[in-house]
Amino acid sequence: MIYVIGNFILFCAIGVIVFYTNKIHHIQDENTSQYEYWDTLVRGQKFKNYYMTKINRNY
Repeated sequence: MIYVIGNFILFCAIGVIVFYTNKIHHIQDENTSQYEYWDTLVRGQKFKNYYMTKINRNY
């Protein structure tokens, strides 16, 4: 249960970070915003995978 809640919180945090970085980059430059957004998303996904494997090893 803690695992599910932790994963949900982490996913929300990544979503919020991605949303706000995308907004900031969108204001700065129209062309690079999309690439920056995907870069952040990929980085968040890699972090999530790393975090998940750490949790799974603990069990």
